[in-house]
Amino acid sequence: PTTLGKSHRGRPASCLLFAATPTARMVRFLTYNIFMRTPGISNPKGGDFKDERLEEFAKLVGNYDVIALQEMFSTATSRQKRCIHAAKKAGLVHCVKGPQAAFYRGKFVDGALVIMSRFPIVAHDLVEYTSAENSDSLAAKGCIYAKIAVPHGVIGNDNDEVPGGVPASGNAHFLHVFTTHLQASYTLVADESSMKIRRRQIEQLAQFVKRRTKCDDQVIVCGDFNIDATQEGVGREEYQGMLDTLHATCGLQERFADLLLDHHGDGQKHPNTTVPYFWNRSTGEEVVLQSYLIPWNGDVEDPPAREADGAEPAAGTATAGDSNRDRVGGGKPSKLMRKALRLDYLLWSGRSRSGTALWPECVQLVPFAVEGREFTHLSDHMGICVQFTCGLDADDSMVLAGQEAEV
Repeated sequence: PTTLGKSHRGRPASCLLFAATPTARMVRFLTYNIFMRTPGISNPKGGDFKDERLEEFAKLVGNYDVIALQEMFSTATSRQKRCIHAAKKAGLVHCVKGPQAAFYRGKFVDGALVIMSRFPIVAHDLVEYTSAENSDSLAAKGCIYAKIAVPHGVIGNDNDEVPGGVPASGNAHFLHVFTTHLQASYTLVADESSMKIRRRQIEQLAQFVKRRTKCDDQVIVCGDFNIDATQEGVGREEYQGMLDTLHATCGLQERFADLLLDHHGDGQKHPNTTVPYFWNRSTGEEVVLQSYLIPWNGDVEDPPAREADGAEPAAGTATAGDSNRDRVGGGKPSKLMRKALRLDYLLWSGRSRSGTALWPECVQLVPFAVEGREFTHLSDHMGICVQFTCGLDADDSMVLAGQEAEV
């Protein structure tokens, strides 16, 4: 795994090399676009290896306490159900699923969102976006919410007091989790039409967060926002607009912090969260030559290393300094270029709270690379992992025994 920067408390980010057994007073959170598209949709020359990748991911789910997934479709496939079953076997026995397909409304596939938790989900909700275009309009895209009760000081599936991660009673810290997948763009520099749709979706998302939370709650908003903050100009402006809208509308005391960017270094260079895609240099349109999950055998040079790093990036790995000047055909100028994007975010609000119960210690960008299989990665996106430490002096308390979820 790739570790980034330093923690808020000065501990090295390498502490995010998670063990399979949780440590007490720790919550390990993962957001991940898992790229499990519906049956019949796959890239050429190799396909998507959906079942094989799901098999590999199922071996890893027990390494986390809360997992938010995007592109985990359930329409016409059992893969989402199998993923949830694997998570339950690993102790993540609580689950919330996203908006479902509704043919009569022209939504032919579900929203492909899932939150799985080791700790009780005591309230949940969802919203379906009213704006979409192109193929996105055929999916029930939206946002799902889970209010997760993390017990005081009894964290981990190895603790006898928390069999299966489910506390019988006691105090709890509350973590409010929202995950979403916004409208896609299909050009390297986003077009005005897709940006307009995303602005509407973000406004609807912000209203949803405001409705489900109080001003001093600890809140995570995460997922695939399809906003490429590595793009100077349009991309950065859209990214800043997203943060401004959330701050102005959600009603939280504290602005959302972009944890991946905060931990990455100077706070300016956004790390890529996808594998490199191919783009038409003239039009900026995406060019799908083969599956992004298998090695590229064409004559395309790897992006040059960043000067600050002084080393070539690993094969198949995107870096924050990827160039738009890659060549095809013996180093001669080509109509194609390779460029990875920063589309995935984990936004956090809650540091200003008195007696903060959960604190983001370390952040990790995980490529989920695999060896010995036909494919090189579990997805065309990378995961964002955050390790939260659990305090003992929270203001919130509740008796979980008999607590019913608010729907």
